[in-house]
Amino acid sequence: MKKIALLFFLLSVFYVKGQVRTLTGQVTDKKTGEPVVGAHIMTYPSQRIAVSNFDGSYILEGVAAGDTVLKVTMVGYIGAEQNIKSSKQTIDFELEESLCEFSEVVVTGTRTLKTLNDTPILTKLISKQQIQASGASSALDILEFSLPGVSFSRNPHNTSMEIQGLGNRYILVLLDGQRMTGETLDQVNMSRINSDDIEKIEVLGGAASALYGSNAIGSVVNIITKKNREKWQGDVGVKYGYENKDLINDLTFGYKNENFDVRFSGFRRSSDGYDLTPDDNKATQPAYIDYSGKITAKYDVSKKARLNVLGSYFRNDNESGETFVSGHKLRENYTYGIGAEVKFSDKNFLVLKASADDSKQSDTNLGDKPDEVFGKNSFKTISLLNTYTHSDDLQIVFGTDYNYESVYSLTTFGPEPASKSIKDFNTYIQADYKILPELDFITGLRYTHHPSFGSHYTPKFSLMYKLNYFKFRGNLSWGYKTPSLKHLYYNFFMGGQFWIYGNPKLDAEKSFYNSFSIEYGRKDFNFSVNLFKNTLDDKIDGYFKINTETGQRAMYYKNYSSVTIRGLETFVNLRLWNDFTSQLGYNFLETKDLETNRELPGVSKHSGTWGLTWSNTRMKYPISLNISGRVHSPRQYFEEKAKKDGTGATTGNVITSANEAGFALWRATYSQDFKLYEKYKLKVQLGVDNILDYKKNETVINPGRTFWGALRIYL
Repeated sequence: MKKIALLFFLLSVFYVKGQVRTLTGQVTDKKTGEPVVGAHIMTYPSQRIAVSNFDGSYILEGVAAGDTVLKVTMVGYIGAEQNIKSSKQTIDFELEESLCEFSEVVVTGTRTLKTLNDTPILTKLISKQQIQASGASSALDILEFSLPGVSFSRNPHNTSMEIQGLGNRYILVLLDGQRMTGETLDQVNMSRINSDDIEKIEVLGGAASALYGSNAIGSVVNIITKKNREKWQGDVGVKYGYENKDLINDLTFGYKNENFDVRFSGFRRSSDGYDLTPDDNKATQPAYIDYSGKITAKYDVSKKARLNVLGSYFRNDNESGETFVSGHKLRENYTYGIGAEVKFSDKNFLVLKASADDSKQSDTNLGDKPDEVFGKNSFKTISLLNTYTHSDDLQIVFGTDYNYESVYSLTTFGPEPASKSIKDFNTYIQADYKILPELDFITGLRYTHHPSFGSHYTPKFSLMYKLNYFKFRGNLSWGYKTPSLKHLYYNFFMGGQFWIYGNPKLDAEKSFYNSFSIEYGRKDFNFSVNLFKNTLDDKIDGYFKINTETGQRAMYYKNYSSVTIRGLETFVNLRLWNDFTSQLGYNFLETKDLETNRELPGVSKHSGTWGLTWSNTRMKYPISLNISGRVHSPRQYFEEKAKKDGTGATTGNVITSANEAGFALWRATYSQDFKLYEKYKLKVQLGVDNILDYKKNETVINPGRTFWGALRIYL
C-alpha cells in the first residue's frame, strides 16, 4: 500500500511545462437570452472541461497551446463549437433548443468523452431533465419508466433487475465509472444512491467485456452523479409518500475554488411499512430505515495533475419481522477510494485508481447471538487507464486492472464459518479510428488471467456510418464471465426446504453479441431501431435432484449448453407542438434455453414505455406536467417439484409451467420552480405513482397506488 501511495504522489506532482491560458465566457439560450446552467465546455483535442454556472458563465483554466477547438454541449440544446487558435480570451455561446440529446457527452461506450451523436456504441441516455420531471425516488425508479427492456422482481433479499432477458449477475452496474457489487445473489443495492444526486444514467446493451471485464455480458448501467458548478452550492429536500409511508430527507453541499473541489451528499429514507395483501401473512413492505453519506474531493496539484478521494457509508436497518424467514436485520456498506489523474501532454492522459466496496450483514435470527455478523463481502480493485489522442481521427485507450473479491459467511459455505476468495488480472486496449468524416471504427481486445480458469482473450468490433440525418451502427462483441464464489462453493440448507451445493468444476460462461441499429435524428424528432442477438454458452444454472447420500432434494449447479436471446428495440422522441414532448419505447424478446428447449423463465416477450411532458420555461415560475407508463406482456415461469409414487416415495422430478398475467404501471408528476432570492429557488412536486393500483408484490418496485409530495430548496 505504501508503494501505491508513493506512486500516486509521484504522478500527482508530475508537471509538464507548456504554454497555457485561461478562457472565459457565457452560455445563453439563443431564443430567450436566459443563461444556460450546467452546459459542458470542452477543449479539443486535450478535452479539458468546465461547466457553466447559474449565470451561464464559465472559466476554463489550463488551456493548452495545442488546443484548437472549443465545444459546448447541453441536454436539450444543439451543440456548438468555435475555433480558439487566436489569442481571444473571452468566448460566448448562444445555444439553440433541441429535443434530442445528440450533443450530450457520454463516456460509458468507449471510456472516452464523446457526444451521443459521435459514439459508435449505441448508448441509451436518461437525462437530468427526464429524471427531474419524473420525480423518481431511486435509481431503479428511474430505470423502470425509461427503458422498455428492463424488468424487475422483488424477493426477500433485494430487487432483481433484468435487461434484455439476462439478470443481475450479467449486468455490470457502475457509479461514476466505478463498479458496484452486490452481497446477495449478485443483486446490487441501488438504494445506496441518493436519487437527487443523479445527473444522468447511461445504459449499454449486450456484451462489453472487452472494456469492462466479467459481469458485462448482458448490459452496463453507468449512474453518473452531479458535480459542483459554482463556488458554493447546496440543496435540501424532503419527500413523503402517503400510502407507502415512505419519507425521504436528503441534502447536498459543495464547494470549489481554483484548486480544490469537495462535495457531500447524504440522505435518510424510512417507512413504517404497509401490507396490501393481509391474507398471505406477509407484509408488502416491512418497516425500514436507511442512512447514507458520501463525500468526494479533488485537489489540483498542478495544471497537469489532480488527486481524487472518495468515501461513502450506507446502512439499511430492516424491521423484517416475519417477512424474511432468515432475513438480515442490518446491512452496512462502505466504499472508499483514491485516485490520480495526470496529463503528461496534450496527447496523453493517465488515470490511476484504487478502490474498495465492502459490505456486511447482521442477522437477528441467530438465537443467542442476534448481533453476530452473518456475512461479509469485499471487492477491491486497482486500475490504470491511459488515453492517447494521436489526432482528431485516432484515439487509443490502454488499461489494466487487478481485482480481488472475498466472501465470509456463517452458513453459506458449510456448517462452520468460512471465507472464500477469488482474483483476476486484466489488460485491455482499444483503438478508435475515424476512417472518413462519416465512418468511425472501433476495435478492442481484453486479456484476462484467472488462477483457476487460466487465460482468455475477449475482442470487440464496432462501426458507425453517418449519412445525412441517419446513423448506422454495427457491433460484434464477445463476453466472458467466471463463476462466482457462491456457484463454486455453496453448501447450505435453503430456508429449511432443500440443500444447495456449489460445483468447483464449473467452466466460465462465454457469450457472443451482435447488433445492428439505424438512427434518424432531427432537431425535434429522433427515431432508432436496434436488432440484436446474444448467445450465451456454458450458462450456469441450478437444477434439482435427489441426493443419494441423504435422500433429500437438493439443488446443484452446472454449465448448460447454450442460451440464445434475440430481440428488437425501438425508441421515438418527438416534439408534438411548442411545449409538448413525447417519448415512446418498445422491446421484443425471444429467448430459448437449448438444454431444455424452453423459454427463459420470467421474461416478457413484449414491453413498452411511454411518456408525455408539458413544460413551460418561459413563465415566471417554470412548470412541467409529466405522465408516463410502462406495460408488460405475460411472463412464463417453470417450477420443478418432486414426483412421488403411491407410497409417497420420491421417484424423480416433474416440471410444471404457469403464466403470470401482464400488467401496466402509470404515474403522473407536477413540478414547478419558484425563485426565492437571487439564485435561490424552491422546487415543488406532487405526484401519484402506480395510478391503476397494481399490487403484485413480486413484479414491481413499488406495489400499490401512492400519492406523494416533495419540496426542495436550492441554495
